[in-house]
Amino acid sequence: MLRGVSRFLGRSELIEFPKIAAFRLRDAHEYPFERVPSWGISDDNVWFTKDSQRWRRRQAIELVLHDGRALGFTPAHASRVAEILSSRGVTQLS
Repeated sequence: MLRGVSRFLGRSELIEFPKIAAFRLRDAHEYPFERVPSWGISDDNVWFTKDSQRWRRRQAIELVLHDGRALGFTPAHASRVAEILSSRGVTQLS
């Protein structure tokens, strides 16, 4: 279960691993202007919540949920989160 992931401002959400269809680990250089979006919708229609520290992050995790939503977040150690998701059987997209 992922804790503390906010879908909208001021609202936290718990996401259970079975609800995650797939994920993508993206480097900042893959986004427009080589920067992970600070909030709003990214180029792939992924929702990023407001995060004033995001400019420091060089990687992001984008989750695709079974209900069709796509959620992006920037953990401090994104590659480690990607390993955990893979170990739980979540498909990694390229």
